Amino acid sequence: MLKNFKEKAPEPQHLLHVGNNLYWLRISMPFALDHINIWLIEEADGWVVIDTGPNTSKAKEQWLAVINNQLKGKPITRIICTLSLIHISEPTRQEAIS
Repeated sequence: MLKNFKEKAPEPQHLLHVGNNLYWLRISMPFALDHINIWLIEEADGWVVIDTGPNTSKAKEQWLAVINNQLKGKPITRIICTLSLIHISEPTRQEAIS
């Protein structure tokens, strides 16, 4: 069950426990949509990450802060990606394809 889901969204790079072993994380993005929602599932031996955010220096900084300070010393064991270039604006997508 989600316990905090109706509450305010978490600040960037801050895990919000929303229920059972489910956590909500926001990572900043340098686009009109300025963040991505990421979900983490805590398991006995590590974390499952659902989506990761963009490959930018700011996102990497935020991820390092999360990994070093909030994952309880457990590794990320799996990453599930649900987003692709289809979610990026047309000019950017064309540049990525070229």
